[in-house]
Amino acid sequence: MIKSILCIVFMCASIQMQAQPQARTGATKNTVYATVGSTVTFMAMALNFERNLIINPAFQFLVRGGFGRYSQIWSDEGKFMHASIVTLHGKTYNLIETAWGVTRFRSNYGFSKQIDGEYVDVPFRWYPSGYIGYRYKNPRKHFMLRAGIGWPDQLSVGLGFSF
Repeated sequence: MIKSILCIVFMCASIQMQAQPQARTGATKNTVYATVGSTVTFMAMALNFERNLIINPAFQFLVRGGFGRYSQIWSDEGKFMHASIVTLHGKTYNLIETAWGVTRFRSNYGFSKQIDGEYVDVPFRWYPSGYIGYRYKNPRKHFMLRAGIGWPDQLSVGLGFSF
């Protein structure tokens, strides 16, 4: 009985998500984009993919994954991978974007970690990530522009394609 009720609720929610007008919100299912971000001592470049899970006229819920390279002046450089939960807020093509997730950094020089009083090199480290910014997304032209501040992006600008 409970399985049947959950199945009906899931089907109704799926139908409602698909029935929302996509032209009003600029909501497309997939987005691929590149970002470049920097501060005085840190620079990051990344390639990202997003999948839209919930489409609503004033709110969108997405998941993001990506990878890139970073460089910290005078001290470190390497690669990173990140995964985030993203929300977009707004009723027009101009949206506020927020994101929370995790980032795995892999240094070319290694990280040190203290284990039992000794420092040992570890190949990577996990850090929390966050982002807040502006996004312009027009579904008729499939163009996406974003700008904001966060970690590991820093002060960043991104361009992409939605489909």
